[in-house]
Amino acid sequence: MLVSKEDILTLIPQRKPIVMIDTLESCNDKGATTTFEILEDNIFCVNGEFTESGLVENIAQTAAAHAGYLCKLNNIPVPIGFIGAIKNLEIKKLPKQNNVLQTSIVIENEVLGVMLIQGSVMVGNEQMACLEMKIVIKK
Repeated sequence: MLVSKEDILTLIPQRKPIVMIDTLESCNDKGATTTFEILEDNIFCVNGEFTESGLVENIAQTAAAHAGYLCKLNNIPVPIGFIGAIKNLEIKKLPKQNNVLQTSIVIENEVLGVMLIQGSVMVGNEQMACLEMKIVIKK
C-alpha cells in the first residue's frame, strides 16, 4: 500500500461524505489502483447495493489519487480535475454493502490538460464496471 486510509485525503479534493476510495495500492505514470470498502452509511449505497453513480465516482477518485500522488512526488500542488465525458460505461453488476472494491485506471492519453483513462472496478475476480473517461485538469 502506498497511501493509507488516514492519508488518502492529501491526494484528492473530495471530503466526506463523498470520499469513495480508501487506499492507494499502486501508482505509476501509466495508472493506479485503489481499494474501497462499501459501508452501510455510504451515500451511494441503496438497499444494500452500491449504485452506478458510486462506481463512476470511485473510478474518478482513483484518477484523482493518481494525479495527486504524482504531484506530491514532484512537490507540486495537487490539481483539481473534472469529469469531461464518460464513454462506453458498462455496469455488469452492482457491488454489495461490505464488498471491497479494487479499482484500476490506465492512462490512455494526456494532452493539454485532458486525460483519457480506462477504468475498471472489481470485487475479487469479478468485474463490476468499466468505462472510458475524459478528465479535465484545472491548471
